[in-house]
Amino acid sequence: MYLIRDHVQDAQRFPLTKLLELVANSIDTNRIIWTIKKARGYGEQICEIEDNLMTMDEVKVTANKLIDISKDDEQWFYDLECYNDEGMKFGIIDSNFLFIEASEKEVSGIIRQFDKVSKITTVR
Repeated sequence: MYLIRDHVQDAQRFPLTKLLELVANSIDTNRIIWTIKKARGYGEQICEIEDNLMTMDEVKVTANKLIDISKDDEQWFYDLECYNDEGMKFGIIDSNFLFIEASEKEVSGIIRQFDKVSKITTVR
């Protein structure tokens, strides 16, 4: 797993949109449905996702919808855990940093686009 600690000057504080766009561009454009397992934040659409996760294990959204939400200045995530069809895991943890987890081959091009990246080993 890689942690990304880059900052931007918006309510989100982290370049979440950039991460989501890089993930979306790294895969076949026909595979645009992402699975959200965890979401917490501020804004109408984020709260709707949160509400859905109270009764469901996961919420499916298009990559474009999630990217659009992340671009909205009236909404921001505190926590977000997403998966794409290839098993790549990505999002934001507790308003502290972005993360991405996948094979080295899958993430290498993505993490090069950020300045403050560290690799951590996760225990399963």
